[in-house]
Formats: sequence, structure tokens, C-alpha cells
Amino acid sequence: MSFFRYLICLILSIYTIFGLTACGSEEKESSEVSTSSEESSIFDDNSIVMYIDGEKIRYNDISAYTYFLVNHYKSFGDDLWNYSLEDGETIGDKAKDDLINIIAELKIINNEANKQGIVLTDDESNEVIVMSEEVLANTSSEDKNAYSLGAQKLEKIFQENMIARKMYFNVVKDVESDISDDEVRQASIEYIKFIKNGKDKDGNQVSLTEDQIEVKRNEAQKLLNQVKKGQSFISFAKNNSESSDFKGYIGNYSSGFGEDVIKEAMSLKPGEISDVCEDDNAIYILYCIKSNDKKATQAEKERVLDLKKNEIFSQKYEEWIENAEIMLNDDFWNDFKVS
Repeated sequence: MSFFRYLICLILSIYTIFGLTACGSEEKESSEVSTSSEESSIFDDNSIVMYIDGEKIRYNDISAYTYFLVNHYKSFGDDLWNYSLEDGETIGDKAKDDLINIIAELKIINNEANKQGIVLTDDESNEVIVMSEEVLANTSSEDKNAYSLGAQKLEKIFQENMIARKMYFNVVKDVESDISDDEVRQASIEYIKFIKNGKDKDGNQVSLTEDQIEVKRNEAQKLLNQVKKGQSFISFAKNNSESSDFKGYIGNYSSGFGEDVIKEAMSLKPGEISDVCEDDNAIYILYCIKSNDKKATQAEKERVLDLKKNEIFSQKYEEWIENAEIMLNDDFWNDFKVS
């Protein structure tokens, strides 16, 4: 993994992997975030754009984060940030919110780490320097000037991200892996799927009436009778499924299937075909390849454990943010554009 990619993972993982929100609940955001009136409408590198627990965050502090965000998505072109979304905001507006979130989260987590005496080791500090040097060596002079990139600034960013990751692992270190294989067992399933609500394999939106659903149930039952005569299930699935997907893993935590479909899948033994079953969005005929795919089960166990850890960390973060004081310079953020 390149240092550039590693940096993006460090920065963005705080926001996306941990699943945090910078200002906690909406109530916290509305009660704690306010406008600083100290700044004029003319901004420079030293302009204060936000306060976090009394720490002044200046424009040149966020410009480096802006650079990494822009650099990460530069292959999409400059027009990306002006692309309008369904809610009326642009991708640039969303990116601006992400910057606020990332910086606020990092500062709050680092402040708590400082209270707990969590610091980088000598080796980690050296790694910070090496990564900073690597970024500078691969950044044009134009970008260095435009985004106020320097060794001290980059080292601070890497340091804060690495401490945040250490803080995460410190919080979740005692989370036990008490998840049984049976709880996360993944059955390898082929299936024929009839759409009730959703998009079919051609991308057409389907929304059936109850009478139409009953017709589909009857079609599924007829097809089930044919399949049980011993013909190739996968061939039937490819030729008759109304969805482009006709095989996968199903387990207790599968999000793409309803409870009744999951229960049916988990009851099957290898080589068995289910009765017609359905959830709110589709009607299924299931065929069991493996009742317990060990590799998929292990991956699911790790995924569920990570979710458990993230939940623990998010709960802890909510405690920290309750005591945090965050103020935004609204004049600045209203004018600021990601570019």
C-alpha cells in the first residue's frame, strides 16, 4: 500500500469505518455548534475556521485535508464537486461536511487520548516522518503552495490519525470474540428469485399488486415442481431468476434477505431444495450447496466482531463528544468550496 493510499485510509477511516458523526446527535450539533464572529469575510491561512475544546483550527489546518480529499478523487475530474445530488446539495457540499466531521472527530479523539496518556512510540513517530517526507516528495510545488503543505503540517496530520487509531484499538482491546460459528454460519445457496418490489435484472423497477404477487407464487410453485424432478438447479436459476444475482451466502445477519428466507436457508442440508419462501421484496426457491461454508463463516465472524467493536467505540465517542465544545465560523464555511 502506498503512503498516499495509507494516508487516505487513515483520514477517511475515522469517518467511514468508525461510523461516527462529528457533532454527535442532531441535538448536540444544534446546541453546541455556533458561529464565531471574530473573522471578517476575507480569509487567509491564519483565519480561524472552527474551535474544538478551545483549540483554534485555522484555514491552513484544513487545507491539507482538502488536498488529500481532492487528490484522492482527482480521476473523476474537477466537475465532480459541482455534481448535484437528489437532496439539492452538491458532492462538494457533502465533502465540506466530511472535512468538518473528520477534523472534529480527530481532535476530540486526540484530546481524550492525551488525557489517557496514549502517545506514539519512537518507531511510530519515525513512521510519521517517513510518510510525511514521502508525500512531500510526490507533491508538486504548485500543490504545496496552494494547500499550505509542509513537513510540520503533514506530520501533525499523520500523528493525529495514528493516535486516533491507537485510541480505537485501546478502547476495543477487551472486546471478546465470543461469537460462535453457529451464530455466524454462512450457507452457500443458489436461488431462483421472483421480484415483488425492486429492480429486475434489466434494471426495470417492479412493484407488484397482491394479485400479481399471487400469480408469481403460483409460477414459483410450478417451477419448484420441475426443479425437484432432478434437473440442474443452476440452469433453472440462470434461465428463470428475475434478478441478476442467483447465488451467494445467507446467514443470520444477512441484510439482503428477510427473516423467513434466512430461516429457510439455514434449515437446508447440502443438496436440499426449499419450499417456496418469500420476504417483502421477493419470492425465492433455494438450493443448498453447503450448509456451512467455513471460509465465508470465518469472514462473517470477523465482520460481526468488527461491528461489535465499532459499536463499543461509537458509544465511547458519544460520551466524549457530550463534553466537547465545538464552534464553527459560519461565514467561512458558507463561502468555502472544495476544489
